[in-house]
Amino acid sequence: SRVMAWEFALENSIANSVGPIVVGNLAGAFGYKFGQQEDKSMNLASAEALGEAMAATICIPWIICFLACSLLHWSYPRDVRRLELQEQRDAQEHGDKSKQNSA
Repeated sequence: SRVMAWEFALENSIANSVGPIVVGNLAGAFGYKFGQQEDKSMNLASAEALGEAMAATICIPWIICFLACSLLHWSYPRDVRRLELQEQRDAQEHGDKSKQNSA
């Protein structure tokens, strides 16, 4: 539980400190006009730019997480087999040592 607490604390701290900066920069790159209001009507282009920036800051990290977690489908079974072989070797070595000690 301590590891999960650290993970959540770091994830949320980084997201809250870096996220708004990234959204602001991406929104500007996508064409968002900061502080400009055209006779108090909605600016559709700026709204679309802000929406694209938010979508990018949400979707891109989740795609990276999806790809990283998908690697577990490849590596986990291999790691389990490797661990089982190591445990078998350790059990055999332990059995051999106990036979030598009893003789």
